[in-house]
Amino acid sequence: MSEHTLQALLARMRDKPVTLGWGAIAAFSRDRINHLLRHQYVSGLSDFRLMPPFSGTVSLTDEQSMLATFQNLTFGAPRISFEPAALPMARVRLSVEVIGGSFSLVQNLMDSMPRLLTCFDFSEADGFTLAMDLDLSTLIGDVDRRGRFVLDLEKGEKPLCNVLVEERAQKAMGGLLLDFIKRQPRSLRIFEMGLVDLNGYNP
Repeated sequence: MSEHTLQALLARMRDKPVTLGWGAIAAFSRDRINHLLRHQYVSGLSDFRLMPPFSGTVSLTDEQSMLATFQNLTFGAPRISFEPAALPMARVRLSVEVIGGSFSLVQNLMDSMPRLLTCFDFSEADGFTLAMDLDLSTLIGDVDRRGRFVLDLEKGEKPLCNVLVEERAQKAMGGLLLDFIKRQPRSLRIFEMGLVDLNGYNP
């Protein structure tokens, strides 16, 4: 976005110190990071290090009258944008593609038979995603003092899944899918964005 251009960052740096006592700052290119995230996803495909397919159901209403069901949902490569970013905060918007599986929506009213409202298979061309806000985390190695800038999907906030239009439904489905991600092994939900050598630097 325009407020996060190189010129805007340089202007902010001219006003006052922005390194908070450290000797350097880091700037990330969205396109290069997304290329790196896709590369890690493809590497995971070849090494069988991807999340398993997800199947589950969530109610979209308090009275359980509308049920959304995912069957063998498969996630694709994640992508980031800096839409929620503010200069004092390291936050990104992450979208994970939905590239496989199926979806059904059932109306389940009292004193009537369940009614199938829609049912379809997912494909990568559909453009469906699980989107969330994320804080950037820095993991510091115990031995070599090298830090990894990572995206940990477990720390996602405000999840939305755009399979349906209604915001309440998107929140319910997003919460269901994010809960599934949080239960996965850490190695499957971490994506590296870069490395920084912290050896010799102290705040």
